Amino acid sequence: MSGYFLVEDHVLMRQGVIDYLSSHGNYVCSGTANDKEEFFSAMKKGGEGPSPDIIITDLCFGSDSKGGINLIRECRSKFPNLKIMVYSMYDTPGVVRAALDSGADGYVCKNSDVSYLAEGLKELMQGHNYVDPSLATEVLVFEKKLAMFTRRETDILNLIVDDKTNDDIAASLGVQKRAVENYISRIYNKSGMSSREELRHYWSMQTSGHA
Repeated sequence: MSGYFLVEDHVLMRQGVIDYLSSHGNYVCSGTANDKEEFFSAMKKGGEGPSPDIIITDLCFGSDSKGGINLIRECRSKFPNLKIMVYSMYDTPGVVRAALDSGADGYVCKNSDVSYLAEGLKELMQGHNYVDPSLATEVLVFEKKLAMFTRRETDILNLIVDDKTNDDIAASLGVQKRAVENYISRIYNKSGMSSREELRHYWSMQTSGHA
């Protein structure tokens, strides 16, 4: 039987996950926490039961929208053998990719069929990674588009989403304004887009979500 630790700040969602997994697979809840701090405190104390094999975590805890990503990174560093499954309302491919790049082994959207969560946990315990089937194709498409851009171009795209001017971008990256203009021209050519508004709309849709 595999033990899991659940980090989720919504009481009803937490209880729903526990109830579902207790009747759909050989899983036992080793402990629960509302946020990153509670999780690491519980792990330091030994949790509420046997040491977990998996942590199931949301990405947003209250007003802390980056709490889940920070938890994943820290958890991967402190507990390298612990499997990490994200269970979140975020369903945009950029967010999924960010979670996986931070060290998560799997990702399931709360809007999907809950059976994907049990399926994903099984895959993780078998040593495989897992992405919610309803998100997998969009994530793959996003990764192919992302691969078109250099790291510098991606940095500039993110600053464009933040509504920064060319002068702002040049100052932030420590480059000449003319260099920024050349980078943006390359981004237009690679993406097939022709305006900052179009870039901002598309990129923000791929890298944001609602938790």
